[in-house]
Amino acid sequence: APEGIEVDASVGDYVEYARLLGDIDPECALEDGVATFRIVMDGWPAFREVLWGTFTGVWKDLVPQGVEDLTVRWAQLFADKFRADWLETLARYYTVSLAAPGCISRLHRENN
Repeated sequence: APEGIEVDASVGDYVEYARLLGDIDPECALEDGVATFRIVMDGWPAFREVLWGTFTGVWKDLVPQGVEDLTVRWAQLFADKFRADWLETLARYYTVSLAAPGCISRLHRENN
């Protein structure tokens, strides 16, 4: 399997792909792995796009309870320095990943 692949597609295209995989290989059979190759949609900036309205209402709830997170403070300082909107700056730290049934991923971190 290749280490990485990049496909230019819409979220709707990916959802259609995931549904198709579920229909043609619901058991995620190993012997069908080449014919039904799995691709993860990773890093979709949904909160800066179609879910902006949702983000403005829930951003305070995205930090797990008991975790001290200074991201908001740093986003505000950065945005102030560069005359940008701090909430838009904060939204850049959140992305959404979609994975069709049978996709395998690993724990990872962003290379910033």
